[in-house]
Amino acid sequence: MHRMTHDSGKREQHTTGIVVKDRNTATRTGTKITASQERSLQQQQRRNVQDITGQDMPIVEDTMEYTTPGRKGAVTLPILVAAFSGGVGVRGYATAPVVTHGGWSAWTERSRTGCSKTCGLGHQIVTKVRTCTNPAPSGGGRSCSGSSSISETVSCNIRFCPVNGGWSAWTEQSRTACTKSCETGNQTVTKVRTCTNPAPAHGGRSCSGSSSMQETPSCNTQPCPINGGWTDWTEQFRTACTKSCGTGSQTVRKVRTCTNPSPANNGSFCSGQNSIQETPSCNTQLCPVDGGWTDWAKQSRTACTKSCGTGNMTVTKVRTCTNPAPAHGGISCSGSSSMQETLSCNTQPCPIDGGWTDYAEQSRTACTKSCGTGNLTVTKVRTCTNPSPAHGGTSCSGSSSMQEILSCNTQPCPINGGWTDYAEQSRTACTKSCGTGSLTVTKVRTCTNPAPAHGGASCPGSSSMQETPSCNTQPCPIDGGWTDWEDWESTSKCTVMCGSGEKNQTRDRSCTNPEPRYGGSACVGEESENRTLECNTDDCGDLCPDRENTYLTDNDDEEYYYHCVQGDNITVSTKAILRKCSEDTVWSPSIKNCVHKTDDSSTTPSPTPSCTDGARRADPVNCTFYLWCVGGSETQYACAAGTKFDNSIGTCNTASLVSCEPTNGK
Repeated sequence: MHRMTHDSGKREQHTTGIVVKDRNTATRTGTKITASQERSLQQQQRRNVQDITGQDMPIVEDTMEYTTPGRKGAVTLPILVAAFSGGVGVRGYATAPVVTHGGWSAWTERSRTGCSKTCGLGHQIVTKVRTCTNPAPSGGGRSCSGSSSISETVSCNIRFCPVNGGWSAWTEQSRTACTKSCETGNQTVTKVRTCTNPAPAHGGRSCSGSSSMQETPSCNTQPCPINGGWTDWTEQFRTACTKSCGTGSQTVRKVRTCTNPSPANNGSFCSGQNSIQETPSCNTQLCPVDGGWTDWAKQSRTACTKSCGTGNMTVTKVRTCTNPAPAHGGISCSGSSSMQETLSCNTQPCPIDGGWTDYAEQSRTACTKSCGTGNLTVTKVRTCTNPSPAHGGTSCSGSSSMQEILSCNTQPCPINGGWTDYAEQSRTACTKSCGTGSLTVTKVRTCTNPAPAHGGASCPGSSSMQETPSCNTQPCPIDGGWTDWEDWESTSKCTVMCGSGEKNQTRDRSCTNPEPRYGGSACVGEESENRTLECNTDDCGDLCPDRENTYLTDNDDEEYYYHCVQGDNITVSTKAILRKCSEDTVWSPSIKNCVHKTDDSSTTPSPTPSCTDGARRADPVNCTFYLWCVGGSETQYACAAGTKFDNSIGTCNTASLVSCEPTNGK
């Protein structure tokens, strides 16, 4: 053990060795001395010992007690000394020890409470601890300031809670006409509602019950109008009859009142007159009538004494005393009621029937042949003049002309010879087995159809011929052949906008060069092949700023967008990864979010009465939504799936990186 005051730079004799260097000198900044630094330090210490003693001495560890002036007590520190073989050493120039202040270690999690909610963004408390050992305080240095433990509230169970469907208010869909126009009728009102208040979501139950209902309210309850009605007519006065018999006339006046019923409830008054005059018949008994004859009417006639050429007949006529008949004491008719007349009849001449004359030849055609028996036609005519018909007599029956066919030029005609049809005599073999070859066919004929006779000419031309028809015309088999590969075509978008992604490609070929036909074999191999290529390998750079949650617009397809995912840029590069909006939504470049196709933003009003234009903040109830101030009022928008609004950066960020909880007590 060595003792040293603050000014310990003096040499002192000691029996154990020479103090060379205080080890704490190398750790004044709180850093640890390395093995190489310690070896270098020992070499320097040996050189110092040699300078003092003039000889090489081994270095050993020792301790020394260091006292600072004005401070009570002493601090014992390790030092390096040089062993002195003679038992007497020289105290070296030991430097003052370095004060090292304590430093905190990194936080480590000690405990975590259960999540406050099973879904819909709950929170839990995480307790973390640290120790004052990085470094531990030494040389009188200060201990660490601050607490050695903290509690943090973090988000948990951020998935959406199931939302059970709720019915909207009933709305009238249709209404039938009232069954009455007054005095209370009925009508049927159909009402409907929808399961949209809210709509079931995230596995929630749909609404129970019917989506429609019918009601039968009363209608037109006002009293019906009562239209006035006339009473029956009553006679007021009547005049004397104009005749004593045979139907005279008289005037009758009648009146009525509009009290059956009287008009009420805005009903109409009776239409028409309240009085009328009628002229009814009177003294309708008949006066005496004297009888009068009717005109003579033919009663019967005898047959005519002749059918033609003027004969005679007797006609009997009668009449009756009914024009008028005597009545009511009138006198009857005088004279006879019947008479007879003799009249001429059938004064027309008697009919004469017509008779035919004999046939006479009118014309004759030429013979159809000059030999070998031909035909000719002879036309004959007659007239109905033997006698001619007269006075309605019948005309002659039958035709007034006739034709006869007679043979002519009956001598035999010369017969010229005629060839029979060709008949095959021989045939050679086909020159090909497929693909159309040829062969030679020899055919012969005879002059016997007919044979020449009666001085007729023999057949002209040759009695034989040769033909070369096609044969084996069926196509030869053709084996299929591949066309060249078509150009590669992309079947998917690149998975990133930048930072290196992949895309799939395919190309095709067809077995049409040529197509297999007529039993030929098909092509061997595949019709298509696929490959995956690296794409968009450029660094994202300014497209994806560091430590910012950035979304980029896909200018080619509104259903897609890009989400910047930060890497360490050493082993993992930053990428703008292709994302697809959920069904029935599209990307909105203005709000950097997926919205419904029919609406570019939510219209849910914020309760905040006023705000700074352009400011955005997390929704105080659920930070998967955010509020954007436009025109002095806030409107609610939804973050993309898997993200929450991060107030620290003013935009939606990956959900696991955002800690938020409701601020309104819910």
